[in-house]
Amino acid sequence: MGTWEAIAVKDGLPFESVYQISFTAPDAAYFVGMSSKDALSPPSFLGKLSSSNLAKGHIRLQFSAIGDSTDYYCDQVAIEGRATRSGDEASIEGTITLHLRNGKTSTERVLFANKLWVQDFVEISKRAQEILHNAQIHH
Repeated sequence: MGTWEAIAVKDGLPFESVYQISFTAPDAAYFVGMSSKDALSPPSFLGKLSSSNLAKGHIRLQFSAIGDSTDYYCDQVAIEGRATRSGDEASIEGTITLHLRNGKTSTERVLFANKLWVQDFVEISKRAQEILHNAQIHH
C-alpha cells in the first residue's frame, strides 16, 4: 500500500526518468512515468494495474494505459524483479519494460522503494554544490 518511487538506470547510470506506483489496495495500483527535464510536461505513461503476481519474493506487475494510449510514449509497462521487506522498508529491484507504441520494447534496470526518495537527491545535490563552492572560495 502507499506510494513507491524509482529512477531508471541505463548503461549503469541513472537518467531523467522517475516512476511512481500508488497501491490503493493489494491488487489495485496506478503507475506514472515522467521522463522530461520539464516537470510540467505530460507523463510518458499513465496506467492502471492490469495483472500482478507475487510468489516466493518474485514479483511481476503489468500496467495498461489509462485513456488513449496514443497520448503516451508507450502503451504498456511491465515491472519484474525481486520484492524484499525489512521492517518498514520494502523494495522491488529488477527491470522495467516499456512496450512502445511502435511495437518495440525498452528495458531498464530499476529499484522501487516504498517511499518518495528520489526528491531527497535534489536537496543533497544542492547542499553538495554549496559545500564545493564554499571550499573553492575559502581555500
